[in-house]
Amino acid sequence: MINVHAVNEVNHILTVDFRVLEDCCRRILKDYGHNVGDVTYIFTHDEPLRKLKKQFFDVDVYTDVIAFNLEDEGNPLEGEIYISWDRTKDNADKFEEDPGTELKRLIIHGSLHLIGQDDQTEEDKKKMSRLEQYYLEILPGSIIK
Repeated sequence: MINVHAVNEVNHILTVDFRVLEDCCRRILKDYGHNVGDVTYIFTHDEPLRKLKKQFFDVDVYTDVIAFNLEDEGNPLEGEIYISWDRTKDNADKFEEDPGTELKRLIIHGSLHLIGQDDQTEEDKKKMSRLEQYYLEILPGSIIK
């Protein structure tokens, strides 16, 4: 079984539908051959992600999502996915998207990173965008209550 956890550090302004979050995570992981695992989503603000980006990637910028694969080789998948609610709202405004849809896209994006998808090259970015759109279309439900 894939265990999904959520830590909501912005719960006074964001209420995540945990059932929809679980469905997203489990579907993506299962599609990539992971039937057992432990994934934690941390919904937070800009500064914690900025600090993580600087600490682990030596880049001092704001970012919307960071995924860490913490599994030891040969063990079930384990990971943490950090999502900035501040960047989510800014992205939604910038792309004229509903904040709930943008949050769901970032959940999908982080989950794809966790299982090894990358977006460093133009080709990888296009593939990631296609996968995000695919999962947005097939995964029902609003992520925000």
